Amino acid sequence: MTTKAAHQLVPHVAFMARLTQTQADQALKAISQAIVKEVIDGHAVEFENFGLFEKGERDDGTPALRFRQHSSVREALSK
Repeated sequence: MTTKAAHQLVPHVAFMARLTQTQADQALKAISQAIVKEVIDGHAVEFENFGLFEKGERDDGTPALRFRQHSSVREALSK
């Protein structure tokens, strides 16, 4: 499996959302910043049929961003 950086998703997001690539890049950055801010403020963030972002804790007690996938994502990944 390879890892893709967020900026590599920009062309696809731009096409799917009918945005310019600049707008798509700004949107991706804004979404990630909003998720982190809400989790820091003590809120979980749920994307319907995608998953839930929430504050978690590592074994050593340091805070971490936790993602719990929705069952539809789990099913899609297992195909």
